[in-house]
Amino acid sequence: MSVLRAFLMAAWLMLNLVIEIFAAMLVYIYLDLYHRVTFGELVGIARDILISFTQHLTNIAPEFANQANTSLLGEFGAKSILLLVIGLLVSAVLRSLTMVIFTALDAYRKSKIGNPVEESGSAA
Repeated sequence: MSVLRAFLMAAWLMLNLVIEIFAAMLVYIYLDLYHRVTFGELVGIARDILISFTQHLTNIAPEFANQANTSLLGEFGAKSILLLVIGLLVSAVLRSLTMVIFTALDAYRKSKIGNPVEESGSAA
């Protein structure tokens, strides 16, 4: 039974991951297509964050700054950082909604079962 539960949990996690990636891409595309000004401002903020990160890396470890700039930071653009942040925010919202829904369903299930103390104490 525990193998089945582990398999179902892994399948649930994979389904959540696919839904989160799809939702993040939809938010990104929606902002890009329908809210160009907001999208441009967010890309500008992401660019500032990337530049700030590069400057901090240069101050902290100047010997690695050039290598990191060419290998890691050179690969990332402001839009990639924006997509990462949107993905994190969408993931947090979806996981919070999932937690609220499952908590509500659990509370509903427990209220349907009833509390034996209340049922036996109501005759008094």
